[in-house]
Amino acid sequence: MKTTSQIHSAASVPPYRWCYLALSSFGLLFVGIIYAWSIFKVPLQDAFGWDAPSLAVNYSLSVAFLCIGGLVGGLLDKKLSTRSLLLFAAFLSFVGFTVTSRLDGSSITLLYLAYGIVAGSGIGISYNTLLAVGNSWFPDKKGLSSGILMMCFGLSTMLLGKVAAAMFEMEAFGWRKTFFFVGAIIAVILVICALFLKKPGADVVFQTTPAKAGKSKTKTAGSATNKVADSAYVKASATQSSSAKPISQRDYTAAETMRSPAFWIFFVYGTLTCSVGMVVINFALDLSLTLGASVALATTLVGVLSACNGLGRIVCGILYDTTNCRTTMLFVTLVTTGSALSILLALQTGSLLLGVLGMCLAGISYGSVPTLSSAFLIGFYGIRDFATNYSVANLRGLIGSFVPTIAGFLLQSSGTYVTPFLLLLGISIISIPLNFMIRRP
Repeated sequence: MKTTSQIHSAASVPPYRWCYLALSSFGLLFVGIIYAWSIFKVPLQDAFGWDAPSLAVNYSLSVAFLCIGGLVGGLLDKKLSTRSLLLFAAFLSFVGFTVTSRLDGSSITLLYLAYGIVAGSGIGISYNTLLAVGNSWFPDKKGLSSGILMMCFGLSTMLLGKVAAAMFEMEAFGWRKTFFFVGAIIAVILVICALFLKKPGADVVFQTTPAKAGKSKTKTAGSATNKVADSAYVKASATQSSSAKPISQRDYTAAETMRSPAFWIFFVYGTLTCSVGMVVINFALDLSLTLGASVALATTLVGVLSACNGLGRIVCGILYDTTNCRTTMLFVTLVTTGSALSILLALQTGSLLLGVLGMCLAGISYGSVPTLSSAFLIGFYGIRDFATNYSVANLRGLIGSFVPTIAGFLLQSSGTYVTPFLLLLGISIISIPLNFMIRRP
C-alpha cells in the first residue's frame, strides 16, 4: 500500500542530500572568516594606533554577537524560512564589513558596532541556519555531517584569511577595499545559499537499516546503554523485528532541553573548553612573533591553527560516530590541557616548535567543541528543536568571549604570556570531572 511519505533507509537515502551538505559547507567556509581577526586587526592597529587590549574587546564582541545572532536565528527558525534568515544575515554581514572599511580612526566604538555587533550578528544567524539545514539531511550520520560543516567553517581563516592578508599589501586593494570585498563576497555567497537551501520536507522520513538494528541486539547491556545514549535516531530492542524501522527518538522541546541537567553540564564543559581556543586564536600571531617566528611564518601559523581547527571538527565527528560521547569529550579535554601545557613550556624554553604544537592542539580542541555540541544535542534531544537548542548551547561562546579580554589584561599587567596561559591550564583542569557527570535525560 503506497503512502504519501518517502521512507528512506540508510542504504537508500535521497542522494541529493549531499548537495545540500556541500552548499551549506561552502557557505560556512566564507562566513568563518570572521575568526581571522588576528589578521584583520593588523592594518587597523597600524593605521590608527589602537592597542592590543582595545582590539581584543572587538574580538570578544564579535564572538559574543555571533552567539547572540545564532540564538536569534534559532528562535526565528520556526517563524521564518531558511531563505529569509540567510538574506537577513547577508545584509547584516555586508553592512558590518562595509562600515568597517570606512573607519577614520576617530573612535574605536564604531569598529565595535560595525564589525563586532552588526557583522558578528549576521555571521551568527547564517552560521546557525547553515548548520541546521546541513545537519537536517543527515540524522543517520550526525557526527560526520557536523564535522564536515564545522571543518569548512574552521578552514576559512587558513584559506581566505591568508588571501585577505595578501590583499592588504596590494596597492590596488589595501585594507579598506579588502574589508569591503570580504563583506560583498560573504553577502553574495549567502544569497546563493538562500536561493537553493531547504530542510527535508514532511515527505522524507529516514530509517535505520536491518543490519544496524540487528547489531544493536548483540550488544551487552552496558555497551547498548552507551550506544543508545549516543545515537540520535536508532532505538532497537529485543522486541523489535529485524526489518528496518523509521528513525525515531523522542524529540525534546527547547524548554525540556533547558531543564535537563546534562545540557547545562555540557554547556559549562563547552564554555571552559572553547575559551582556551579563543585566547590562543586571539594571541596566535603575536605569540608566534614572541617565540621567534618571522612575520611571514607567523601569518602562516595562524593559517595552520585554522587548519587544525577544521581538522578537529571532522576528527571529532568521526570519533563521536565510532565511539561515544564520553570518549569524545575525554579526547577533547586531554587535547585542550596538552595545548596549555605545550605553550607554557614553549614560553619557558623559547621553543617555537613547542609553541606550534600547542597552537595546533588548541585548534583541534576549539574545532572539536562545535561538532561535539551538535552531535550531543541531536543524540540526546533530537532534531526537531535542534536550531533553538544549538543556539542556546552556542551561548557558551558569549561567556567564553570574555576570557580573551581577561587574558589580554593579564598580559598587559604582567608583561608575559605565562600568566594568561596559567589561567588557561587551570580552566582545562577544571573541565576534566565534567566528562563523567553527564547522563542521558
